[in-house]
Amino acid sequence: MQLSRVAARLDSQFEMHDDPGCLNMKSESGFSRLKGLATAGAIGIAGLAGGNVARAASVGIPINITRGAAFWSSVGNNTSFPSSSTVTTTNGDVYTSDMTAFGIQDATLSDGSGGTFSDGVDNALILAVNGNLFVNPDTTVDLTGDTLTTDTVTIVPGVDAQIRYNFFPGRPVVRGLFSLTNTTAAPISVNAAILGDYGSDSNTTVRATSDGDTTIENSDFWYITDDLSAPTGPNGPTIDRSKPHGASSPNAVLGSPDPRITLSRYGAGATVVPLNALTPGIAGPSQATFGLRYPVTIAAGQTVRIMVFMEMSDPTVSEAAAAAAAADFESLDALQTAGLLTGLTPTEQSQLINYGQSGGPPPPATPPASLPTATPTGLAALLAALGGLGFFELRRRKKLETTR
Repeated sequence: MQLSRVAARLDSQFEMHDDPGCLNMKSESGFSRLKGLATAGAIGIAGLAGGNVARAASVGIPINITRGAAFWSSVGNNTSFPSSSTVTTTNGDVYTSDMTAFGIQDATLSDGSGGTFSDGVDNALILAVNGNLFVNPDTTVDLTGDTLTTDTVTIVPGVDAQIRYNFFPGRPVVRGLFSLTNTTAAPISVNAAILGDYGSDSNTTVRATSDGDTTIENSDFWYITDDLSAPTGPNGPTIDRSKPHGASSPNAVLGSPDPRITLSRYGAGATVVPLNALTPGIAGPSQATFGLRYPVTIAAGQTVRIMVFMEMSDPTVSEAAAAAAAADFESLDALQTAGLLTGLTPTEQSQLINYGQSGGPPPPATPPASLPTATPTGLAALLAALGGLGFFELRRRKKLETTR
């Protein structure tokens, strides 16, 4: 509102009577009305400003989340890791069958024609620290828009942990952000692991990696798996959905295969590169189980974060398309360009240990045009203007009264 309009509105609050010796107002206390106007304005503006503040909503777990073509089911404290048999990691951590851990129990991808590729995972994007699995301490989490945030848990003495998943409506991708905070006055070194179990079970096959082969090495930014014996397309098997998946056929995968899965490990400039604690596709117990182990030292009072991405894709087309899409996970610059850093603050980005700070911070969010914003400074300035105008108007009227 322009100041001239404010002044005009204030002037309408006063009424000069014919008696030159009398200054009257339309109410018993015009200044009270002025204060009421300022208060109402402050409440209204604060309400509009508050409309731009995202409020977390508490939801019960497990919860199903659908975004675009992706269906992420039973996100919560699940009891299916590992799903088939006990596994032991390369650093000696032991996970017995069907332990409870917070994660995504299953993932399904729409094929765009009414069908689905289901059983993407059997619990994935799990956090463990020194072999201790993260379990949400109660039956609720916060879900705000596309972001799910767990409670904070003391996962080992002196280290608090939290998990945050972001689900992207325009792409079948989930971003896992795993945060570790040192609550002590001395550094703490831990092994943080991101774990999971693919639904492809004993058919799990590594289809591609970032360096172009099918062997997961420490140098690989990402890798791709599915449950097909060979790439689909002109030189590989076809898909015959008329019969159950897993039945034998000369050159066909029968039934509906699981979705192809891309898992990121780290990006350019990382200060910590993960080790393969469990490698999917290698024959042995729980062949579908994967584990990324990040040895990290957390400075006193500081927070570090690990960020990984999981993407589903159509297994009936060449894996080349999935590999091309996976290039978006290779650096913060690439992630920023792909729109996959939404919701991460510059501070949170600076705390990532498995990505280097090669790119600039994301641009500030633009508020909706229909919801004007107001800062505390702006509100104070507006109220001061309203009060000042009323004060000087009263003085002018009183001076006019005495001169008459």
